[in-house]
Amino acid sequence: MARVLPESEESTRPKTTQLIIDADAHHTVSLKDLRPYLSDYWNHFIDNTGVAGIPSNPYPKTGHGGIRTDSIPPSGGRPGSNYEFMRQQLLDEWNISYAILNSNFQMLALLPHTDFAIALASATNRWTKEHWLARDPRLLASIVIPAQDAEASAQEIERWAHDRQFVQILLPSSSDKPYGHRRYHPIYAAAANHGLPIGIHLGGATASTPPPSPNGWFSFYIEFHAIGGALSMMTHMASLVCEGVFSKWPDLQVVMMEGGFGWIPSVMWRLDKDWKGMKHEVPWVTRRPSEYIRAHFHFTTQPIEEPEDPAHLQQIVDMIGNDKFFLFATDYPHWDFDAPDRALMPLRKDLRPKILYENAKELYRL
Repeated sequence: MARVLPESEESTRPKTTQLIIDADAHHTVSLKDLRPYLSDYWNHFIDNTGVAGIPSNPYPKTGHGGIRTDSIPPSGGRPGSNYEFMRQQLLDEWNISYAILNSNFQMLALLPHTDFAIALASATNRWTKEHWLARDPRLLASIVIPAQDAEASAQEIERWAHDRQFVQILLPSSSDKPYGHRRYHPIYAAAANHGLPIGIHLGGATASTPPPSPNGWFSFYIEFHAIGGALSMMTHMASLVCEGVFSKWPDLQVVMMEGGFGWIPSVMWRLDKDWKGMKHEVPWVTRRPSEYIRAHFHFTTQPIEEPEDPAHLQQIVDMIGNDKFFLFATDYPHWDFDAPDRALMPLRKDLRPKILYENAKELYRL
């Protein structure tokens, strides 16, 4: 008979022994947190303008603002704001080898005030280093950049690229230009120079960006959550391929987070079909678009599509055709958190350790 653990021992035992890398977890920062990292000028600016934060998703979110109700720290405060509670609830509970933190301040890339965005990006990365990464070697992070200014972004990348706890560069999915546009190329040059992937994370449209749909604004959060993220990811994926980004930087890798992936095969097929008839328009695209997508993109699994017939999920993965394409993510502390012991169950057994651990280990050189 199996030994019954005492309650205290049971509570500290990880729920799984499978090695796991969480490719998308969230720590939360506020302007108050960053005040010590900002110059007197910017602190004066905050005081005199009354600015309280940065642009964020304009849709009222389900699930108490989009978070797990049990992720509020016992001492109070915002979910994702307390290292000790995240360590207990995510890292220790699920035997997480590494968790990659993506800051809510990725949205500073949407600020119309470029100089303020530059200052906030620098402050956010310094704060993340001192208050999170320095406390736990299992924590890694994405470099937050002011994408409005590609040269300033490249400088911020240079500042942190040699710190091995910063493992990729973070962009929000909302933008006023598709990410293949040449205005962003200095960012990719810096990323490629240091072997850092570009991470594109679902981020809400704001008044300073175009609407999240080609037909205007959605009315409800469910529309944005189910459709808006995929529309953005489709746009950026096609743009990065067709603008020749991977012809200029053949080793550059892109990670797309929270955009789903069930739509990928159909987009690959459409791009391949149209490329056959219009390749003269993009002569730098020398291979089928689907080949670039398989070679240069990775998608996190959360939120994962769940067909009524579980076998169809494996069929989608097979149609994409690259076992290294997917990275596991919990999306902690959000309401649609994916538990490692329940996610990916319909997939082939040999795929699960690759997605849960091996693919991210290789991509991020851990």
